[in-house]
Amino acid sequence: MFEELLRIEIVVPAAGLVCAAIAGFLVDRRQRERASVLPYLPSHAEALSTVHDPATRFFAAVHEMTMAVIEAWNAVHARSKIGGSVESALHKDVLLPACDQVRSAARELREDLANYAIISVTCQQSIDAIDTIWNYRTQHNYRTETYTTTTTDADGKTQTHINTRQVYDNTDHRFELDRAQATSARQPVVEVIQQRDIAHLPVPNVRRAQVRLDRIDEAERMFLRRLARDTVFEDADKNVDDKTLSRLVNQWVVATGLDGDLNRFHARIDQLERRYKTDFATIESSEDRYAYNTGSSTHEGPPGYGAAEGMLVELEAARIHATAAFEVLNRCTEVADRLSSWATDNGTIESDRTYVFAAIDAYEAAFPKSELDLNQLPKSSRTLAFATAAGIVGSGITWLAFTVL
Repeated sequence: MFEELLRIEIVVPAAGLVCAAIAGFLVDRRQRERASVLPYLPSHAEALSTVHDPATRFFAAVHEMTMAVIEAWNAVHARSKIGGSVESALHKDVLLPACDQVRSAARELREDLANYAIISVTCQQSIDAIDTIWNYRTQHNYRTETYTTTTTDADGKTQTHINTRQVYDNTDHRFELDRAQATSARQPVVEVIQQRDIAHLPVPNVRRAQVRLDRIDEAERMFLRRLARDTVFEDADKNVDDKTLSRLVNQWVVATGLDGDLNRFHARIDQLERRYKTDFATIESSEDRYAYNTGSSTHEGPPGYGAAEGMLVELEAARIHATAAFEVLNRCTEVADRLSSWATDNGTIESDRTYVFAAIDAYEAAFPKSELDLNQLPKSSRTLAFATAAGIVGSGITWLAFTVL
């Protein structure tokens, strides 16, 4: 039995699995060390180059809310630990006002962008109307194929078996036009375009504002440079010049996705306005029915079907971009509610990771393009599972190599 266990095709794969587990542990430990310090920079919203509006107030508040948690995380988990928990290290006089500001600025911003929510409903109505203009049905056809297999019994006798199986052959594609629906679908599309042209649909242009370093006193700028070195770059010798510092401090201004989504909404409606008359003309000139038989399970359909699909693409993209801002507002205010509730509940102390993951969730929603990498915390189970999987694959290859050779 002992000799069996020492066989090389058993020992080598087992050693591979052990090494993979050790590697996973070391990687996880290194990730945890890196995550002991997360990027921390105040927003310095008071040094903004322009007057604040609901958008800049909202994003500044989300940044400050997040940084209040990050500051507490660093205080507890950095190399010079103060002990305790994130909750005990929180500056509630910073966190709670920031949470309040997230909620109040979100309400203002929702009011400014309210017409986007209204027009997104009209977009959905147009999508539903266009989606029923054509009825596309498929029927996949199969043929029976005969093949043989040979088996050998315990006495060494062979037998040949004749088998059959179903093999894909071709597909019938049928497209049927609903002319009445094609006529009625035009109106909601026109309404989308008309609403966009007359409604107040602002693009806040958050990037127009910048945090100006010359509005921050020299002592605070020196402190910001130290924070950038210690928490963003984690390099005490890093030279952080004014250009680099300005770029980092302004991440809460330049890294939002709000303006991009709203501009893409307008671009999609522009494209819809350019094409919809031609598309409906193509649909209306179509035959009532089309039938195709091809060797493919999909088909692009007649020109009129493609015209309808093209409008659907524009409308669905417009709807998504019109509602993206509200998803960000909802997500961030939900985090603000959770953080303020946890911080004021003296009966329960939430875990450090619970706090920081909530803060990161809000930050990533508000600043999808940010250079500040806050999400450094490892998922231990994922790291170990990946290492184990790699070990299994490597061990399998090694076992095969030794078995063959």
